[in-house]
Amino acid sequence: MKKFIYIVLSAPILLFSLCSQANTVTKTCSGQIRYCDSLGICTNEHYYLYSYQNVILNQDGTFKRHRYRMRTRSILGDASDYTPRETAVGEYVVYDGPVFSLAIPWVAGLPLYYFQPNFGVDEWQELCL
Repeated sequence: MKKFIYIVLSAPILLFSLCSQANTVTKTCSGQIRYCDSLGICTNEHYYLYSYQNVILNQDGTFKRHRYRMRTRSILGDASDYTPRETAVGEYVVYDGPVFSLAIPWVAGLPLYYFQPNFGVDEWQELCL
C-alpha cells in the first residue's frame, strides 16, 4: 500500500517538472542612461526602448518558442543590432548589442536592466521598471 501511494504522489511532480513555462510581456520606457566611451569618459544620454516578447521555455531554460520585437532610439543604437542569447537567464532574456547588453524580463512586473561591458559600468544597472 505504501508503494502505491508513493507512486501516485510522485507522478504529478514528475509531470510538472517536464512542463514548459510561457509568458508575454510588453514594456516601453525612456529616460537617461549612463554611457562611458572607450576613454572612460562617462555621460548621461537619452534612450528609448520598446520591447515585446512572447516566450515559451523548456525546463532547462532553452527556448521552445521566442518571439520578440524591439525598437530603440538614441544611445541604444538600432534594435536590429541586438541578438538574444540562446537560453533565458532566470526570468530574463538577455540581448547583446554593440555597446550594451539588455536584460528584458519575460515575467511581468520585473525591471529591465542594462550592462555596458568593458566601459565603466561593470555590473547590471536598472534601466526602468
